[in-house]
Amino acid sequence: MRDLLKKDTAFWIVKPAIGKEGITGLGTLFSGVFIEVQPGNSEQHAEKFDLLGSPPLASLDAKGIRVILTSDQAGRLNTGAPVLFHGYRVGSVEASSFDIKSRNMHYQLFINAPYDGLVTENVRFWRDSGIAFDLSAQGLRLEMGFLTTLFSGGVSFDVV
Repeated sequence: MRDLLKKDTAFWIVKPAIGKEGITGLGTLFSGVFIEVQPGNSEQHAEKFDLLGSPPLASLDAKGIRVILTSDQAGRLNTGAPVLFHGYRVGSVEASSFDIKSRNMHYQLFINAPYDGLVTENVRFWRDSGIAFDLSAQGLRLEMGFLTTLFSGGVSFDVV
């Protein structure tokens, strides 16, 4: 069992849910909710894990990297919201949770390969509302991103 308890192992609750992909977890209507596990690949073992409310959006064999962002302000970031690099979708927000002790929000992102190579120690993340505007002497410049970022928010990142 210890071999399953790696730093990147994920646990989530399986329950009935209705989403963009359809209805899932109907079997739990008869069996009750249960906890599912996705074994990690990390060399490091762990003893404490965050229990996710839903499965990771990336498939079990997806290539990429999971990143946890911490913020002292809650934002409009829903599960499935896009993760963008220079406006190009490279991943998704997998989960969000509030830590009562630290009073911080935690957002779990999955960045697909090969874009996971862009995540280095010199990368900066920020919430993306989907709208950017600039008012200058030349007039008003308005940029709109993904329609989904307008409704559910998103995260952008860049290397500094």
